[in-house]
Amino acid sequence: MRRMLVVSWMCLVGCSGDAGAGAFADTLIEGGPTDDAADAALLSSPLVAHEWATLTSLQGSDGLPLPGLHRDETEAEIVPGFVHTGPTALAEATHRLPAPVLYLHTEGRGRVQVALALGHGQLDAWHPWAALTPASPHAPGRAVWDLQVGGPFEAVQAVDDGVFWAPLRQVDATIVATGDVRERFVFYRALASAPQAELSLDALQVRGPGGSQLEVTNTSGAPLPAVFLLHVHAGGGSLVPLGPLAAGQSILAAPTPKEIDPEAYVAKATAAVAAQLVALGLHEDEAAAVLATWQANLFRTWGLRVLAVLPPAWVDARWPLEVTPTPAARVRAWVARVEVLTDAEEQALVAELTAGPGDDLLERLGAFAEPKLRRACGLAGGNADAAAACAALMADLQRDAP
Repeated sequence: MRRMLVVSWMCLVGCSGDAGAGAFADTLIEGGPTDDAADAALLSSPLVAHEWATLTSLQGSDGLPLPGLHRDETEAEIVPGFVHTGPTALAEATHRLPAPVLYLHTEGRGRVQVALALGHGQLDAWHPWAALTPASPHAPGRAVWDLQVGGPFEAVQAVDDGVFWAPLRQVDATIVATGDVRERFVFYRALASAPQAELSLDALQVRGPGGSQLEVTNTSGAPLPAVFLLHVHAGGGSLVPLGPLAAGQSILAAPTPKEIDPEAYVAKATAAVAAQLVALGLHEDEAAAVLATWQANLFRTWGLRVLAVLPPAWVDARWPLEVTPTPAARVRAWVARVEVLTDAEEQALVAELTAGPGDDLLERLGAFAEPKLRRACGLAGGNADAAAACAALMADLQRDAP
């Protein structure tokens, strides 16, 4: 049979005060099938909830986020066929949450509800099934998962080892289920957009107006526990710890010339970030799983980027998450990943567009080709040659889009 469940819809991001804590109104939705009283009852045993996410953006040399982050970075990011997917991606997205995952830990059995609101954007993939309210121009998307935990569940659906999904399952977390679907975690993917005049979705601003140094500023309003500057290219990589940054603090930083071979660099960077995630409260196997999943994006993709561990209160204010029953312990281990486009890179791209782009330009620009092109095309102004090149390259991107 089917049952009707009382779930809580969140206050939107614009609510005053602690928007993510307690601002709820009850709504009825249909739950999945069950005929077991133990599963129908709300979980009464202690519950622990651990969430991981990366908040990705690309900032121009002026430190403002650039639109066009709606594409998967690699084919490995394509979600398995059993994952629910949403409408057409938000083409003006300035921020991307490629794969937040929520692990639940309990020794009991029963029902758990997870309610999520996403600021200024939309969900475009999620698993297991969730009740959704789509995003609108004036309100963020939101979702409620009604989960069964702790039951005698069968194996989860198989995935190939090469799919990013596989490492995320290598965690000793409680299996969750909706109906006949079992999984090791709750997954969602989201895109968000904010006006470029605002930095409300950015906890830090990275400006590269000229020279070899970057100016990194904590704009979160709270201390950032750890910040790292990474530089990766064909010959190797470097990791520069910038330390914790106080609210409003700025620091000048540059990649170290003491770069090491790629594998040694990846091992060093992975260990440094993993230590910070464990310090926040993730279990070691959770930190290892998520960093193995996103190693290519975070540590191997060529370019200049800043990683920052985000304050949980900052995350809660923008992407409220409510778990019912209230967990005995809750961790939101979010890392901001800011890809940096320096003034020198912008000017070189404008010059190439004006002179005539090489046939391999899109390949060289990589996963962030669209926002980089949009930035350079805007800087080129009324140059007719650059405008023609921009139009042709953007058409190529649209034609090649999946």
